[in-house]
Amino acid sequence: MAKFNRRNAMTFILLLLIVLAAHGLFLYRQWNADQYMVGPYDQLGQMQIFKDFLYQQFKAGNFFYSFDFGGGASFFTRLSYYYSTSLFHYLIMAGTQLLESLGIVQHVDMIYWAKIAVYTNIIKSFLIYLASLYYFKQLRLKRIYSMIGGFFYVFSSIYFRHAVLWEFFTDAMLFLPIILAGIEQIIAGKRQWVFSVGIALTLFSNGYFAYMNLIFAGVYALLRMGISLWPHESRPLQQFKDYLRFGLLGAGLGAPGFLTFVWGFLNTQRPSVDNPVPWWNINFLKLDSLLLNDTIQLIPILFILLFFIWSLNKNKPFLFFKCFALVFIILRASPKVASLFNGFSYPQYRFPYLTFILIAVMIAMGLQLLSEIEAHHKFSREILLSTFITMILYGLALYIDETQAYNPWLIMVLIIAFSAGLLWINTHRNHWLYLVLFTGLTLYPLMTNQDILIEQYRVDKVDNSMIQQKYEDPNTPFIQATNYVQEKASPIERIDYEEAMNWAMQQQVGYLGSYVSFQNQFQQQMIQQFGVINQKESNGPTTFGFAGRTILNSLMEVNYILAEESSTYLVPFDYEVDKQFNPMQIYTNQSPYAMIHPVVHLYSETDFADHDFKDPFLINGAIVPPEYANTKPDPSLKQSINFQVQGMEQLNDEQLIKEPGASINLQLQLEELEEYDRIVVDYTIKRHNDDKQRSFHYQFDQHSFEIKAPTDEYSSQLYRHQMELPYKESIDIHLDLGTKYDFEIHNVYGLSTERHHDRSVTDQELDYTVQMEDGKIDIRFNNQANAPFMVLPIFYETGWQLDINQEATDIVKTNYGLIGFPLQPGENIIQLRFEQPLLKAGFLMSSLSLIGLIIIKRRKKATYIVTSMRKDIA
Repeated sequence: MAKFNRRNAMTFILLLLIVLAAHGLFLYRQWNADQYMVGPYDQLGQMQIFKDFLYQQFKAGNFFYSFDFGGGASFFTRLSYYYSTSLFHYLIMAGTQLLESLGIVQHVDMIYWAKIAVYTNIIKSFLIYLASLYYFKQLRLKRIYSMIGGFFYVFSSIYFRHAVLWEFFTDAMLFLPIILAGIEQIIAGKRQWVFSVGIALTLFSNGYFAYMNLIFAGVYALLRMGISLWPHESRPLQQFKDYLRFGLLGAGLGAPGFLTFVWGFLNTQRPSVDNPVPWWNINFLKLDSLLLNDTIQLIPILFILLFFIWSLNKNKPFLFFKCFALVFIILRASPKVASLFNGFSYPQYRFPYLTFILIAVMIAMGLQLLSEIEAHHKFSREILLSTFITMILYGLALYIDETQAYNPWLIMVLIIAFSAGLLWINTHRNHWLYLVLFTGLTLYPLMTNQDILIEQYRVDKVDNSMIQQKYEDPNTPFIQATNYVQEKASPIERIDYEEAMNWAMQQQVGYLGSYVSFQNQFQQQMIQQFGVINQKESNGPTTFGFAGRTILNSLMEVNYILAEESSTYLVPFDYEVDKQFNPMQIYTNQSPYAMIHPVVHLYSETDFADHDFKDPFLINGAIVPPEYANTKPDPSLKQSINFQVQGMEQLNDEQLIKEPGASINLQLQLEELEEYDRIVVDYTIKRHNDDKQRSFHYQFDQHSFEIKAPTDEYSSQLYRHQMELPYKESIDIHLDLGTKYDFEIHNVYGLSTERHHDRSVTDQELDYTVQMEDGKIDIRFNNQANAPFMVLPIFYETGWQLDINQEATDIVKTNYGLIGFPLQPGENIIQLRFEQPLLKAGFLMSSLSLIGLIIIKRRKKATYIVTSMRKDIA
């Protein structure tokens, strides 16, 4: 037992040294230049903010709903694509809480999360290594070869790409080996519960990872049912029964997290990119990409050397994993497969970590076979031949490589050194020193690829000063302005600003927009129905800007806007500069609405078409399902203005095609109607699919907007918009040169702000009080005017429970995406409480599955004992 413990201890120490060496470049950069293992785009602007937000919420005892998240939402659901159900992030948060309670960590902020990124990746990669060794053990691989082979899975090129850019994706690499080990246990007829544990871990932590892992595991299991690799394997029918039984138990165990993910997936609307996905992109299979430069799938030198040792193919397990790996290497070049692993959506190349576990197994098996086969001379010749072929392949790759990041002579020396190691393994038996050798030899191409990654994605731009200035420095104009607003604003009042989509989430201020994969479908429906356009288009519709729409901004309590004086931000009517932190200006709504919005007129959704102008009807009314309607829309509230467009002669078949250097100016002529002080332009603008430029800009009255091509994966796929502008006799519209698109102005509506002002004055006389905390709203309202209905500036979402005067009351989806409900005459005591959907059902399923797994395990143990007793008696 002592020997066993010493061996395990030595393994742990060696693994830790390998993990530290693999992260050596990032450790060096952090210790010497304060440059963190964090990319400047999604990793900093999303992942780091999400981690910080969740920690602050969980630490405060709030686990599900926050009004600081996208204007109010179940962050537990919306962030289930990222970290809210991540078991590994739970571990990191628990450790952070412990360090903070002990006084070791003084302040948890964005700099803290950036600083610990390299250390959390070290911990995770160590756990991935351990899980890989456990899987390799089921494949009858010796520990030393498992450790060498496992290196090429744990520290594959895609691992570092994910760790730097979308760190949560590496969680998938942790759970995959456990699932595959469970499959091998089922095939062996032993410890089938391991399969349940693997399924539960990946399903709970992230449904997207589970999707990819389970597709691969299904293919793996089917192949192993048909291809037996070792003696005494279970019959295929028995394997199928065990997969079904223990798979369902695993799914039940992981239900609390998985159901949350599914709920988030089903309750969002992803933009549908109507773009044919090709079967192949052979650029990914170019030699320089495969062997030198691909930051997603870089093939190890050792794999190439073992690949061309033909006699190893006589071993069935080796040939199985070699062919399996080769297939996945080729599939890297298939956008169709990338689309499949991304849920049949836009191709994303996140799946090649599956390739590397096959490569790792093939390398480990090849090394073990070389150590066991006695025909040394024969294999020596094959190793030398493989070395020659490998040198030719790398020579060609280096010749066509344009980056010239690698030293050609050093690559050739590495190939020879690897070959020498293979020759030594084939003739000797004690190979622990070669763990160090192979690891050391691999560090050069590994770190060179890291350099390419750092340069390609500008990781070197993220350092202490950059994060401090952007997120933590209280003296920056942005943060000064935010702090000023927070001191003045009520809990429900919101801000809007130009840039940094998730910045408000990190600052914990009310803001309607948030850049996450799972958005509230009702919020999205409201935006679509009201034709809201973002000044900078993002992935899916958000409430960013409301296109200067005064009524919508007031209704949604967006009472503060942060914008630079020189910006083209479209500030709504009656917002005036309240304070300036140069160059940041704070615009404050001079005619706000009350947080509660009692209304008299209830209009049916069926009375409006999708693109109707609806804003004036929201001042004293609401749009509701037909069964709640009590009023027909008054046509006078929506007045169209006659207009004409000058410059239409430059339009050809409704397509504006501009030559370089040309300029076009569309003049929108309006009738002189003095009773309108605002106009709303209803227009369509759409890029052509054959225009591959990622985005372009256009201007309305000097206000700049960005739009993407329909083929762009981040296009919102929304082309018809309504923009509010000051009343003018002409509106200038400028569009980028050399661009093809469809452009049409459908309507121009006149808008008087008198009714809006009257409503603001009326709201000041309402008799009400509001108390809010996350997931709870308490309202006391004296309904003196007997208004039949109330609208709240909270997005509709399943999970809200409503009591009025201690009676349960139905919540009505209002204005296509807000919370509304009927009122009673006189005093109304309104209580709203949010309960996370499916959480109780998930924990019930998990408990029952755990009981079922324990019962099965005890029955198996009892059966084994009885069988053993019968054998002893006989």
